Amino acid sequence: MSNPVVTTTTFATYNNHAETVRADCALKTIEAAVTHGYTTVVIDGGSPVEYVEEMEWLGAQVFAQEFPGMGNARREALRRARDIVPPGQPIVWTEPEKYPLIPELKLPISTFIEGNYDLVMLRRISLDSYPPEQAMAYQLIALAAKYLTGIDSDFGWGPTVLSADAVDYYLSYESTHGDLWDGIHCPKLRIIKDGLPWTIVPVNYQHPPEQTAAETGMNLFLKRVMQVDQLARAIEAEVDRLGMRVE
Repeated sequence: MSNPVVTTTTFATYNNHAETVRADCALKTIEAAVTHGYTTVVIDGGSPVEYVEEMEWLGAQVFAQEFPGMGNARREALRRARDIVPPGQPIVWTEPEKYPLIPELKLPISTFIEGNYDLVMLRRISLDSYPPEQAMAYQLIALAAKYLTGIDSDFGWGPTVLSADAVDYYLSYESTHGDLWDGIHCPKLRIIKDGLPWTIVPVNYQHPPEQTAAETGMNLFLKRVMQVDQLARAIEAEVDRLGMRVE
């Protein structure tokens, strides 16, 4: 019987409208994952007690984050998921706000199981539903990865389907680039370099409209610039360390 594990991280804050929207979207993601029959594991970085209780009421297994930082939270989420995933079943990593992704996971999960893959990367059919600056950031990151490796992918998008063996690559990753976005992307390069079976599956993902409305404009513009800079530099350094740069 198929029993994938979906895992993510949360830290609900309500300091502004965008943070409130993200917190609400995370609850929708958990509810959708549980409704679709996925075991759901959450690492929480310090949300209000009532918020944690609501996640648990929705059916998630919630664990308090042990060590601070974005990279640590994501590794803890993957470790918890790996510890409970049934043999042969995948672990789906996703950021917490992506509730429209949950109904689209059927194809990536079936591809993972039928093809006996260790890594399934997802590729969005369109970025039109995103804030324009965020869409451009993803395009630039994908272009950098293509220039460096020759792999035409949606490399900077977080959601990924992983085997328990692939998770070990994430858990052993030690960042020298700030341990922000690189911690969820650079391990993919190591998996590919070591020859574990991998593939890319297209998904018809549409970004939550309420999040797009809340995050369009200068309030998060510089975050996207920083994201491109941090991740592109980390990918380039990792590609060179692994000897994967194409001529």
